[in-house]
Amino acid sequence: MFEEDNSFLFKQLATAYDKINDEGRSLLSLAEYSLLIGDEKKCQTYAKSAKEKLPKNAAAEILRADDLILESKEKDKLSS
Repeated sequence: MFEEDNSFLFKQLATAYDKINDEGRSLLSLAEYSLLIGDEKKCQTYAKSAKEKLPKNAAAEILRADDLILESKEKDKLSS
């Protein structure tokens, strides 16, 4: 099983990051989780919030949040 396909992993990561008060990464993990379970709207919401909460020097995670926003919009468009 690959982590990209494992929604449970991202849900657990979100919980772990929340426990150490890392809100940005927790939100990013929830965005990943939401996309994997097919909730594109929540994915966009969590990814946008993550971008605001992540440290400015977390370039890779901010880029991933942008990717999640674009990917969820594409999936949402296809399912409409």
